[in-house]
Amino acid sequence: MSIRWLIRKAPLLALLAAMPVPAKAVTFPQMVMGSGFEVVLIVTNKTSSPWSGTVYLRSGNEAGWPTTWRLDGSLQGGSSFNVNLSANATRSYRLTSDALAVGYLRIEGNGLSMDRDLSVSFFFEFIDDNRLEDSTGVSADPPVNSVRFPVERAFNGGVNTGFALAPSTTNQFGPVLSAFTIRLSLFNQQGARVQVVTRQYQGQQAEFFGETFNIGSDFVGSMQIDSDEAVHVTVLRQDLTGPAPQLTTIPASDLLRIESSAFNRGERIPARHTCDGSDISPPLFWSEPPPGTVSQVLIVSEVNDRDAISLFQWIIYDLPPDVRHLGQDQPIEQDILDNGGVQGLNDLGRIGYSGPKPLPGQGEVRYVFRLYALDTNLIQLPLGATGPEVLQAIQGRVLAIAEFWGTDQF
Repeated sequence: MSIRWLIRKAPLLALLAAMPVPAKAVTFPQMVMGSGFEVVLIVTNKTSSPWSGTVYLRSGNEAGWPTTWRLDGSLQGGSSFNVNLSANATRSYRLTSDALAVGYLRIEGNGLSMDRDLSVSFFFEFIDDNRLEDSTGVSADPPVNSVRFPVERAFNGGVNTGFALAPSTTNQFGPVLSAFTIRLSLFNQQGARVQVVTRQYQGQQAEFFGETFNIGSDFVGSMQIDSDEAVHVTVLRQDLTGPAPQLTTIPASDLLRIESSAFNRGERIPARHTCDGSDISPPLFWSEPPPGTVSQVLIVSEVNDRDAISLFQWIIYDLPPDVRHLGQDQPIEQDILDNGGVQGLNDLGRIGYSGPKPLPGQGEVRYVFRLYALDTNLIQLPLGATGPEVLQAIQGRVLAIAEFWGTDQF
């Protein structure tokens, strides 16, 4: 069996080498084991305290690994294993399987152990006749809602570009994602959008862009992914035209990113920004939106354990395209902000921001801050529009999405 055949059959085979990221988990969106492919995972604890966590092998929508597999030669019965590191220690693991399978890998800290305290390298290796034949490296990045990257297909598919998407919402006990919409857009060399594919996403997927779009044998351009929920993205260029196959990492730049100086992504929202405290809006800032942005929309919502919106907390629409931040403590019961943005009516009956207020028994609740860059304004909406009215108005007009979230609990 040739390596060329295996690479054609198992998309996006690669060595993945990641630097730590301050997220809920370190996720590698593409993982292949079996038929000669092995995985080497090297984990370093960068701190002076012990670190413990769990490595999850996943497929589809948080399902377990679909084949039997071995960890350092020992047959495993589940789809995860524990990592325990003393201060400043490093440990390597080799994962193998008898049958070819594709999925993704996630590392989560336990208790007080944080994922950003790790340095992680994740290798795909193809072993043929006890000889390493191929490897490539990419990084594990935080999840994004909108991302764009160059694509190329040439020489009857000998050169191709592939991408893998993995969910960012996690639950070790089983599937957690309701289906959501992703839009895949293809642009030619002149930057014109030539094809759009919209589909429902529910679980990890990997494919070549030539399988997504109807293109000829040769194409050079770019591809954009817009997702209603944040996803992890890996992009690789495959070249089978030389004496040995080559896989090269392609940078996938997020088009828009939103953050807060009050708390980090995934952390608990400070009390002053909740109903248990002063109930003032947190400071927010974001990157420059993509070219062609006419207005921006911010929607803050409480989401349930299936990531569906259960409560609209804050709605701002018709933000001018040059606005890059919202200071702390934006006024309530004021329709039009000083920056020109229009505040809508939230589900608590207030114009402006209402902070988190989880109910008894809810446990930890997620609150999502989502920013939309639009190719139009929403002047047709009345003052005090509701969340559903704004979401309906922006359909088909979104250029990019950015997402940031925090938590609270009763």
